[in-house]
Amino acid sequence: MQGETPDAPSSRHDRRHRWWWLAALPLVLVVGYLAGVNWLLDTAWVQARLTPAPGLSASWTGSRSWWPGRLRVESLRLERQDDDLPLRLEVEAATFDLSLMALFSRRLEIRLLEAHGLRSLRVGDHELEGEGRLRLAGLTLEERRVGVERLELMLETATLRRGREPLANDIGLQATAAVAPFAPADHPGAAAARFLSGDLTVAARADAWDLFNPYLGGLDWLTLAGRGSLSGHLALDEGVLAPGSELTLDSPSLVVELDEAALLADTPA
Repeated sequence: MQGETPDAPSSRHDRRHRWWWLAALPLVLVVGYLAGVNWLLDTAWVQARLTPAPGLSASWTGSRSWWPGRLRVESLRLERQDDDLPLRLEVEAATFDLSLMALFSRRLEIRLLEAHGLRSLRVGDHELEGEGRLRLAGLTLEERRVGVERLELMLETATLRRGREPLANDIGLQATAAVAPFAPADHPGAAAARFLSGDLTVAARADAWDLFNPYLGGLDWLTLAGRGSLSGHLALDEGVLAPGSELTLDSPSLVVELDEAALLADTPA
């Protein structure tokens, strides 16, 4: 009797084999992506292309990525080399989420960065080193513009330097801040402070002269000396100190010297 011939066992086996490969293909692609990307991320070639604008650089070791744009790295270093406002961030380990689309516009845009083991945070001539945690949201670094939507910094012990000169030691600090996007070349030095808003609570050991001298430059008749305990709370709104902001140096050996001749010479007749 003639009729339909059932599929041969080998034909059914071939179909099952094709279906198995179709089902496994997404997994193979994901594994291939993770293996390739995680190998490439630690290369200087990829790190150089994550900071396409001149003057920006990024480097790290021991990276892991489980999703495009989200990285877990060790020994992270972000730097902006610029005479108007040099910036540098170095941490022991960090997790961050960056915008891949921003790279095509020659911007480094980090949506969120969470880090611990702060090795260095440099802004202009000031550098902070110590142990603690850092959280950044909305960090944008371009060739001419910088901005931070939110910064949270918690330090247990740290040192603040101006250039190579220590200003304060044994710093305990909690701070939140935001920096409105601006061009440092158009707002050099202290003029950049008008883009900064935030709150800071600090306790430290400091030298009166080293800490306060830059702010007493126009007072040639006043000299401070002595070390002590520094404490305070500062609130800034677009670079302006809010009422109630206070910074106190408690020193058992604080010396204040007034040069009467220089003071009278500066006093209008």
